Amino acid sequence: MVTKSLFPAAALFTLVMTTASVQAAIDPTLMARAEKDDAEAQYQVAQAYLNGKGVEKNVEEGVDWLKEAAGNDHVYAQMQLGNRFRTGDGVKKNPLRAIYYYREASKQGNIYAMMNIAYMYNKGDGVPVNYGKALTWFKKAADLNDSRAQILVADKYERGEGTEKNKEKAVEYYLKACNNGDDYACSQYTNLTQISEEMMNTPFKK
Repeated sequence: MVTKSLFPAAALFTLVMTTASVQAAIDPTLMARAEKDDAEAQYQVAQAYLNGKGVEKNVEEGVDWLKEAAGNDHVYAQMQLGNRFRTGDGVKKNPLRAIYYYREASKQGNIYAMMNIAYMYNKGDGVPVNYGKALTWFKKAADLNDSRAQILVADKYERGEGTEKNKEKAVEYYLKACNNGDDYACSQYTNLTQISEEMMNTPFKK
């Protein structure tokens, strides 16, 4: 014997859709804040769409909200957009847009943004290799006391890449990184200063 469903098909479909809609709703208070240009709320809404948390995953919508947050100076949104445009994650790959968002983040003192721009120019990642620009951005991070950047700046000066060779500058930046506890930098600093002392103490021969 065939048993009729307690719910007509149309009613059952409506019930399922209503339940799904309730489950897939972003907190109304959060959405209201986002719509009023609250950068943190916009970032949280973006994460919800990008990761499918509390709402159906929608990368395009998430990226749109990241752009809103980035436009309101949310540094993490700027970094995420930089990374996405650099790799083509959820957007069309666009290295120049990546650099734009990294620049915006760097204005807020974000060292990772500075380093990413430097690496892009240093490796030719989507842009022509430009050691001079790479050095400029490594120096920005180095001046914020990042030991990795200090070592890379020292290396540029030591090898004359993107600038003229300048042992004194190389020693200066290796020493900064050494003072930040980097053993490699300390070793390089010692090697360069020892070489300088040996050259000063070696008699000149015709």
